[in-house]
Amino acid sequence: MNSSLLAIFSMLMALLVFAGCQSSTPVLPGGSVPPPTPSVSAAPKVGDTTQSGKVTTSGGKFYLQVGGSLKEIDSYNMNLADYVGKTVKVTGQFSGDTLFVTKVE
Repeated sequence: MNSSLLAIFSMLMALLVFAGCQSSTPVLPGGSVPPPTPSVSAAPKVGDTTQSGKVTTSGGKFYLQVGGSLKEIDSYNMNLADYVGKTVKVTGQFSGDTLFVTKVE
């Protein structure tokens, strides 16, 4: 019976120690709390954009060659492989540096 009580006591002590290891919000001198850091993923997508160029592929990713630069493109609802090597006009929204294509002409 004593070993059972000792085991329970040890588990409770471990829980108390781990509970004290949680991080808390830092407090600046003067008692103020710093503002929250904005999340990069919280940035909203900015409206549709349309660009023309040649669709290329490299390393399993698709790109739109616009002039001398490459812009990464992707799509959830169309097979971009059908357009590789063709000059097209794509419409979609940027998420980060990737243009998610919703329409190809």
